[in-house]
Amino acid sequence: MQTAMVLAGGAARGAYEVGVIRHVVDDVARTLGRDVPLDLLCGTSIGALNVCGLAAWADEPRGRAQRLED
Repeated sequence: MQTAMVLAGGAARGAYEVGVIRHVVDDVARTLGRDVPLDLLCGTSIGALNVCGLAAWADEPRGRAQRLED
């Protein structure tokens, strides 16, 4: 099974998306006891910029949400 992260555009929505990403990457992963794999990343406008950040730090699954937030 593969996991996809699809993010929309819309300026300020980008900040909301970072919060959702942080929840999935940190909180959900902690609950599952393992990293959440993000096999497919797709976005439009600000969502595309956010998934580019996730892809850029793909080798650092636990720190990428924090880096994106920063």
